[in-house]
Formats: sequence, C-alpha cells, structure tokens
Amino acid sequence: MASRSAPTELSREAARQSLIAISQSVPETPSPQTVKTPTSTAENGKLDDGADKYRSKLMSITDLSSDAQPMPCPPKDLTA
Repeated sequence: MASRSAPTELSREAARQSLIAISQSVPETPSPQTVKTPTSTAENGKLDDGADKYRSKLMSITDLSSDAQPMPCPPKDLTA
C-alpha cells in the first residue's frame, strides 16, 4: 500500500509546484488591439458613426421643449 500512495503524493506535489510556478510567472503581454474606425460617410464627407445623428435628434427635442411656455403658478390664496 505504501507504494500506491507514493506516486499519488508525487503527482500532487508536482501539481502543486506547477501551480506555484504558474502563479509566480509573468503574464504574456497582450498584442495591441486595433481600433476599428467607422467606414460609412455622411453627406458632408465626414465619417459618421451615428453619434452626430443621435446628437442632432436630441438637440431638436431640446429646441422643441424650450419653445414651450411654462404653466403659470396658481395664485396664492390670500384669505387663509
């Protein structure tokens, strides 16, 4: 029985040493990722990623709401 536990003990020790070596190793430097640029062009020749269209839509909503008149406050009840 002693002979069966010895290989198991060696494999556990080898696994332990391997894990220690992995944890102490320096990670590989990842390759720099390339940034994809938008490929579609707008009418004016600029690259259009959709942000300008969304921005102009938000601005038009803001312009519409700034034309709205606020509701007047109800008059104070001076009899109370």
